[in-house]
Amino acid sequence: MSKSVSSMVITDDNFATIVVAIKEGRRIYTNIQNVIAYLLASNLAEVIIIFFGTLFGHNVMLPLQLLWINLITDTIPAITLGFEKAEKNIMKEKPRSAKEKFFNPFLSCRIIVPAIIKSILILTVFMIIETSPKYGHEEAMTVAFIMLSFIELLFAYTMRSDRRLVTSIGIFSNKPMLIGSLITIALQLSVIFIPVFAEVFRLERLDNHLYLLCIVSAIGFVIVAEIVKVILAKIFNKK
Repeated sequence: MSKSVSSMVITDDNFATIVVAIKEGRRIYTNIQNVIAYLLASNLAEVIIIFFGTLFGHNVMLPLQLLWINLITDTIPAITLGFEKAEKNIMKEKPRSAKEKFFNPFLSCRIIVPAIIKSILILTVFMIIETSPKYGHEEAMTVAFIMLSFIELLFAYTMRSDRRLVTSIGIFSNKPMLIGSLITIALQLSVIFIPVFAEVFRLERLDNHLYLLCIVSAIGFVIVAEIVKVILAKIFNKK
């Protein structure tokens, strides 16, 4: 009778199991939040980009390009986020209230703020390239697609923790994410540089400095996202 009504049952007569169970539970909960925040921030950015692009008469990305980003660039990093190890101080955190909502203000800001920054960056670069005398719509759309793809990939590393910098966690500490990143990069480069795939996705061959622009923009966004993460953690008193 006691087992059927209890919240926790110890099966090995070892109270240390409780500590292990609590730690694992917190790790799983945190990883679920990180995965959901990553996916929603990524999809919200895509919605904002397409909405404002269409609103002002610009086709920023094709449906096939968005589908590729959702299925490959977003999905693989999201899956590997679930393998993130527990943070060192996870057992020093105060227990969560049973009344605390999953989508609390802190999590909402982690979704909305990066999505807005990401959208502004991509739309700005798209408009600059499309309105330049040297390039046209196809080049601008290709840059937007490449930028968003690599931003999403690097953004996953930022979302590994809701308060700690990725450099303090260890860039290579999540081996499944490292493997997933290499697979994603290989697939992305195939789409960009293999003519058959590039033609299907309507991607233009760009000047080298435009490829460099995509890489620099992705790295720049991650730096900003890391700064925003630290600021949000301080605002919401997340130590």
